[in-house]
Amino acid sequence: MASVKTYKVDKRPKSQSGWTRNKPATRYARSKLVSKCGSTCFLLPSGTPARPNVPAYPICVDLTLSKGRCVLSCPGLEAAFKRLRMGIAHYKYPEGYIDKLRVLSNHAIKLAREHADPSDPTNTCNWSLRAKHL
Repeated sequence: MASVKTYKVDKRPKSQSGWTRNKPATRYARSKLVSKCGSTCFLLPSGTPARPNVPAYPICVDLTLSKGRCVLSCPGLEAAFKRLRMGIAHYKYPEGYIDKLRVLSNHAIKLAREHADPSDPTNTCNWSLRAKHL
């Protein structure tokens, strides 16, 4: 009987497939990013109610991968936008916090539209042209 080759299929969307490797994943990496770049690299630098002092929703590439520069990432913006919309739709947060998440998701769209280029089909910020404000 002949052996059958199996292939691992990556089912993640193309726009987010690189963000999992480029995001600042640990608390240490996030604190280094805040100390070097300030609060501009996070949509919620003060943290969430569950983790108050840990910056949430990173949108910049990890400093070790970007050679110490503060680089905004369009896939990071998209991932933060999707997580914010999931929080609005599916989780039981207090009403005031839901309004804060709506403002942050609209801010993510605005930031991505500044970097979008409709004439370039390979631009990873073009997702924001289809996104709707809440």
